[in-house]
Amino acid sequence: MDDHYLSTRIALGHRRAASIDQLYSGLNELEALAGNAATVDMHLLPVSREKFEKLKLYTFRKPQESWLFARDDAKDIYICVDDASSGIDSSNVFAAIFFPELHTRLVSWWLVHAWRFMDLADATLNGLREWRITISAVASRALIEEVGCLLYEAKQIAEGWRKAKSLPAKGRPQQVRDLLHPLLAQAAFGSRGVAEVRGLRPATNVQTYVDKLAKASGEMEFLRWYAWLSNAAHPAVGSRIAYASQPLVHETDTVVRRRFTRRPTSIQGKTEGLDFLIAHQSADATISAVKVGLPLLWKALEIVDDVGLTTHAATFTEQIYWRNLKPVRGNRWCPCAKGRWKSCQHDWGSPAPEISITLC
Repeated sequence: MDDHYLSTRIALGHRRAASIDQLYSGLNELEALAGNAATVDMHLLPVSREKFEKLKLYTFRKPQESWLFARDDAKDIYICVDDASSGIDSSNVFAAIFFPELHTRLVSWWLVHAWRFMDLADATLNGLREWRITISAVASRALIEEVGCLLYEAKQIAEGWRKAKSLPAKGRPQQVRDLLHPLLAQAAFGSRGVAEVRGLRPATNVQTYVDKLAKASGEMEFLRWYAWLSNAAHPAVGSRIAYASQPLVHETDTVVRRRFTRRPTSIQGKTEGLDFLIAHQSADATISAVKVGLPLLWKALEIVDDVGLTTHAATFTEQIYWRNLKPVRGNRWCPCAKGRWKSCQHDWGSPAPEISITLC
């Protein structure tokens, strides 16, 4: 029996194996940036007038805490935040309240996508390398969903930020929050079947993510890959095919035999042209998902950085968080690392970064 076992490289085919090898440099670059990152985001909860009066008493007893307060006259509620930078004048109170909140939430939104992307890609590639096909099928299926979700949410955030960046100065902080807060709340608190936690809302159907990914990338095979990998991730036909050889049909067309093994094997000594369907679907889906997902993550990070640098969010808070980039001046190298400050257009009224599909 041992002489029938194949290396995973032969089972996948040299073309797929070579394509997988090429993925690692991009994944390693992402890992170097975000793998060990940590951040803190904040969510501002509106309070009633009664609760606001109690909070004022609390702040008097905690002079070491730096609080800012703003009132929404239309709704008769108050928005409050601690850890504000010292020396903020009255004209910047709303900016100091809303912009750090939005930017910290955008940073955590991006990092969660990056971590999930890396974990799923790593699980798929390790599963293929060790020929744990169920693991690779489940992970690559989830990776397709992840890249589709990133595309869907990033496009919404990019459009919201495009509108926000063109707003006039008067009332801008509140209007920017009105544009971005609902998108970030949906991304953070979308739920599938969890009913016992308050504040959750229905998440977008995952098939929507897959459909939009296939259309935007022009790779309609995402639909086929996703269907097969779903069949392998669940107890269905794909979960059996994952461990089966190609069918051998008797010359009389009366008997079909399939060999089931946990490891890839040859068929009657043949090693070329073997079709390990689920493993090949998982590999092909992962290769394309990483090629789309990596540049998409970098484009999404451009938006996150543009929000932080245009709003000056990090200058309004004492809170330390990942990518709390602060503006510079003139011809100095921009903190976003895309060029010189004056050419990076982190200014109100300048164009916002766009989300587009490219292949790495």
